[in-house]
Amino acid sequence: MVGGFYYEFFFLSDDKFAEIFAVALETLYEQHNHVKRLRVFLIENNVSIESKKKLNIIAEKFERRIEYIPMPNIRKMIGTDLYIPNTLNMVDFARLFACDILPSDVEKAVQLDCDIVVRHPLDDLWNFDLKDNYCAMINEGHNSKMRTVLNIPADGMYFNSGVVPMNLKKMREDKIGEKCVNYIKNMHGYVPINAQGVMNAVMDGRIGLLSPKFNVYSLMYAFTYNEYLKLRRPNYYYSREEYENALADPIIVHYMTCFYLDERPWMKECKHPMTKDFLSARSKTPWVNDTLWDNMPNFSRKIYCDFCHMIPKPLAIWISSLIYEYYLPARHIWMKKKFARSDSNT
Repeated sequence: MVGGFYYEFFFLSDDKFAEIFAVALETLYEQHNHVKRLRVFLIENNVSIESKKKLNIIAEKFERRIEYIPMPNIRKMIGTDLYIPNTLNMVDFARLFACDILPSDVEKAVQLDCDIVVRHPLDDLWNFDLKDNYCAMINEGHNSKMRTVLNIPADGMYFNSGVVPMNLKKMREDKIGEKCVNYIKNMHGYVPINAQGVMNAVMDGRIGLLSPKFNVYSLMYAFTYNEYLKLRRPNYYYSREEYENALADPIIVHYMTCFYLDERPWMKECKHPMTKDFLSARSKTPWVNDTLWDNMPNFSRKIYCDFCHMIPKPLAIWISSLIYEYYLPARHIWMKKKFARSDSNT
C-alpha cells in the first residue's frame, strides 16, 4: 500500500447479510490500495463467529482489519415502542446513533449500506466538503408529500441513506442522537421509511447534496430519465446529464429493491444489469461456493411486480406514480394515527 490517506467507513449488518457485506467489503478494499490507513467499522447485530472469520479473511488479504461494534439496545435507547417492518432489521436504526456508537476519536466517517459494489476509489466522496452540514446524501427524488408525512416543510429534497459521509463531530456537538430519539417519540414510534425518514427529518436543512454517481440505485436502471420524472414527480431532481452520466459509469452501485427490477444479484436468475459486478466480487470471497438465494419476495409485492411487467410500461409508470403520490402518503398518515392512538392508550 502507498499514500498517506486516512479514510474511515462504517457498515451495519446482521448475520444473514454478512455475505452481502462481504462483497461490499471486497470491492471497498480493492479500490483503495492507495490508502495507507483505512478503518472499517461494522456495527453488527449478532454476526456469527463463523461469518466474522470469513470476513476477517477478506480483510487480512488486503492487510486490513475490521473493527466490530455490537449493536446497542436500540429500543432501550429510544425508550418507546418502535415499528420495524418484516423486511428490515433493527440494526438499520443504529445509523441514527453513529456519533454515539463509533469511537469518540472518529470525527468523520462514511456510512455505506451492505448491498453495494464499489467500482471506483472513493477519494472524492471522502473529500466531499460537508461545510456545516451533518451529512451528505443523494436526492432520491420523491414528491413533496413524502416530506409532509415526516412532519417537515413540503418544499425540499428527500434523501437516500445508502451512502452517507457524516460529520460525526458536529453531530455530537448538536446531540443528533438525542434529537433522533425525541423525533421518534413525537412520531409515537412510527416513522415512514424508518431510519432514513428520521435522518431526513432531524437533519433537514443540514444535508449536503451528493452526485448521483455515488449511489446509483436500482430504480435508475429500470427507467430512463423522463420515465423516472413521470414516476416520482419530484420537486427537485438532477439534470438529465447527471442522471445518465451516473448510469454510464457509477462509482457505487446500490442494489436496492425496486418494483420493476426486484431481483437482487445474490438471488438466483437476477436480471439486474450490474449483476456481473456483484458476482465477480463475490467469487473472490469465502462465500464463493455458497448457493445463491432463492428469490422469495413478499407475495403481494411479487403480484404487483408481475402485473407491472404484463402491462405496457407507460401504464405501469402511471399507476405506480399514483401509488407514490397518493396511496403511500395516505398509508403513512393512517399508520401515524394508528400508533398515536395506541401510544395514548398506554
